[in-house]
Amino acid sequence: MLPLLFALLGIAIGGPLFGDWFASALAGLALGLILDLRRRVAVLERALGRVREGVPAPRSTTERTIEPEAPLRFSRSAPPTRTVAVAAAGAAPEIDIRAEWDRPTDRPESARAAVAVADAAEPWWVFARDWLLGGNLMVRAGVVVLFFGVAFLLKLAAEHALLPIELRLSAVAVGGLVLLSLGWRLRQSRPRYGLALQGGGVGLFYLTVFAALRLYALIPPGPAFAVLAVVAAGAAALAVLQNAQVLAVLGAVGGFLAPVLTAAGTDSHVGLFSYYLVLNLGILVIAWFRPWPALNRVGFVFTFVIASLWGYRFYRPDQFAGTEPFLIAFAVLYVAVALLFARRQPQDSREQVDASLVFGVPLVGFALQAGLVQQYEYGLAWSAFAAAVFYIGLAGLGFVRRGVVPRPLTEIFLAIGVVFATLIVPLALDARWTAGLWALEGAAMVWVGGRQGRVAPRLFGYLLQIGAALALLLAVREAPPDLPMLNGLFLGALCVALAGLYTAWHRQRHQDAVAWEALLYRPFLVWGLLWWYGAWITEIADQVGQTPRLVTALALCFSASALLADRLRRTLPWPDLRWPARALLPLLYLLLPLAGWLLEHPFAGWTLAGWGAGLLGHLYLLRREEDGMVSESALLALLHQAGLWLVLMLLAWESAWRLDHWIQGADTWPSLAWALIPAAGMLVLRQLGGRLPWPVSAYPRLYREQALVPVGCFLWGWVLVSCLVSRGDSTPLAYLPLLNPLDMGIGLALLVLVDWLYRVDLDGNAAAPDRPVWRWSFAPWALGLTLFLWLNSAWFRTAYHWLGVGFSPAAMLGSQTVQAGLAVLWALAGLICMVLGHRLAQRRAWFAGAALMGVVVLKLFLVDLSSSGTLARIVAFLSVGVLLLVVGYFAPLPPRAKA
Repeated sequence: MLPLLFALLGIAIGGPLFGDWFASALAGLALGLILDLRRRVAVLERALGRVREGVPAPRSTTERTIEPEAPLRFSRSAPPTRTVAVAAAGAAPEIDIRAEWDRPTDRPESARAAVAVADAAEPWWVFARDWLLGGNLMVRAGVVVLFFGVAFLLKLAAEHALLPIELRLSAVAVGGLVLLSLGWRLRQSRPRYGLALQGGGVGLFYLTVFAALRLYALIPPGPAFAVLAVVAAGAAALAVLQNAQVLAVLGAVGGFLAPVLTAAGTDSHVGLFSYYLVLNLGILVIAWFRPWPALNRVGFVFTFVIASLWGYRFYRPDQFAGTEPFLIAFAVLYVAVALLFARRQPQDSREQVDASLVFGVPLVGFALQAGLVQQYEYGLAWSAFAAAVFYIGLAGLGFVRRGVVPRPLTEIFLAIGVVFATLIVPLALDARWTAGLWALEGAAMVWVGGRQGRVAPRLFGYLLQIGAALALLLAVREAPPDLPMLNGLFLGALCVALAGLYTAWHRQRHQDAVAWEALLYRPFLVWGLLWWYGAWITEIADQVGQTPRLVTALALCFSASALLADRLRRTLPWPDLRWPARALLPLLYLLLPLAGWLLEHPFAGWTLAGWGAGLLGHLYLLRREEDGMVSESALLALLHQAGLWLVLMLLAWESAWRLDHWIQGADTWPSLAWALIPAAGMLVLRQLGGRLPWPVSAYPRLYREQALVPVGCFLWGWVLVSCLVSRGDSTPLAYLPLLNPLDMGIGLALLVLVDWLYRVDLDGNAAAPDRPVWRWSFAPWALGLTLFLWLNSAWFRTAYHWLGVGFSPAAMLGSQTVQAGLAVLWALAGLICMVLGHRLAQRRAWFAGAALMGVVVLKLFLVDLSSSGTLARIVAFLSVGVLLLVVGYFAPLPPRAKA
């Protein structure tokens, strides 16, 4: 029987629309055969499974037999009772309904409630199958065939003018009235038979009115639709009064098929959809009184399927104004039907949400909307916006006024609204704007998931933020930004950053989440900070370009970001934001290579303002973090010292450029600035540290000792490099040995190093004037070797400037004059070491001098004898001899070892 019914439906729907009745019948027959075959196979598979297991069919249900109070009349083959199997707690529901053919409708309320529970638990396809194949099948089939026959008769009479129009319509109306009257009289004795007749009569009324309106134009549209409204209201009233879903379904099917069977509605869509709107309003009225899901789904399927077929075949863009209101009305109407159905279900019922309507309306409706607005540039985006506002508004109503929208439906509406809101951006904007708004939406989903205590929305928010970042990275190569800070790339990256930071803050505030979510806190914090700085750096670089202003703008940006992080750290509160605040100084250090590439000197243009803002911000943040020095003293002490180093570095760089700019032509002057500024800083801190303002006065030992270690090492390194590579050119001044700018600078640096390496207390007093105590034991030896190197380099520079010897190792080693001078210089150094070692009782110093004297003697005698007669060699021998005599007089023996 199922294939035959689908064949009839194929003829009814496909024939008028596609013009091929035979093919439509075959298609419907094939579909029916497939569905019937699937049903039979499923039954056989279940039976075979039970046989293989060797156990009877599982029945985890408790059967209740409902005995009606009113007397019943049964047909011969009908069972006398209706057994409803109600699922026990925790078991899967299994419904076993053995329904009789005829049953009075005035059954007890308890019986109707039990049957309603069973009907609500049935899937819709089970209900449709039982309704089509169960009960008095002959009566139902007869009503369906009679309806189709009358429809075809009306069409045939209209095409061939067999009877007067009035007679045709009157006959059909009288037939419908007869069926309706007969069914009403049999509502007590033969209820299902009577309901079938009433449904057929209602369908004939629909057919009569629509034919009079569309086929023959006998009545104007206004009165016609008034009559249709009366018919729909009457059918709804009959169905509600008799609690008969069957009658409502029969009447609705007849009403929806009337335009199809009369081949009307193709030339005037307004009339067709107005007619369907009246029918759907009748379904809405019934939904107010009865939760009948089958009726709701029949109306939904007929409305949107027929509307889709009409749109596919006949819609034109100029019909938008007459079509869009109906689509909106149908969508809103069936959302209201789903809402009414949910409100009439128990709160703990699993069938509270009619998923076919709740999800079918946005899916089918938005697909139809896409076809209607395809000629408009942003039509689909505005449609998604309207849908998002509608669904989120319903969800908001459910959250504000509990009970108006049931809680499960509220959450579903919110999810659908979020999906539509997600679609707005890609439909309206480019990928950069899309990424930004997706990121904000991801943060919103994290918030919603936190409020609801659900993991799924939060997980969706995390993934949406990652997807937004990937989309933004893929869109970087698109058109460059046109407006400063008001472009998709910057705002998109900024949204990704803010969403990531909010997610991290949310995770920090909600530590009671699942275990894997606790691991997301720090990654999202770092993620947000990287996108924050990346957004600003990219935007500043795009707008400013590779100019000196780039360094200034980045320094100001880093300073403002650090101050903002510190402010939020105390306001929210959010302790971990101290790290981006502390990152200000490292970021300023990262600007040094960029400044060296773009700038001639660090204070060019307005760059001084950028460095000043950064350093002042660094000091301000250090002052606010003084309470954390106890627990994190090492890190904060390093920040104090690094600030001093950056100041000295910038001052030295600027001074070197100034000297080079003022005195051009010699490389000694700019090099000299890299020694003078660190040396001056060390002297000021060593001598005036106790009288300097904060932070030096607050941490004197830190600034006068620890902070100067790298400065002293740098100064020592400068002395070594200058001694080895610098020629000492002091243009425009003449070169004088040891009185030129380079040698005086080296001498000053060595004096500062001696002052710093000699250990003193914080008041500047020596620990023991009679016994020097050095900071490190190797300090005097390092200074002695450095002094010796300096004297040698000074002789080399003198030979270069005064004697014309080339300034290279080969030239110096090949010059007899230079070698003779070295012998005298080394002998003099050895003399000084031996005399001082003897006077100060320093055996090591005496032996060092003696070793140096021995080297000089060996150097004099182990040379080429052919050069012994040169003047330089003679002077060297005489000088060394005299020095040896002096040593023999003042320090002939090493001092005694200490007891």
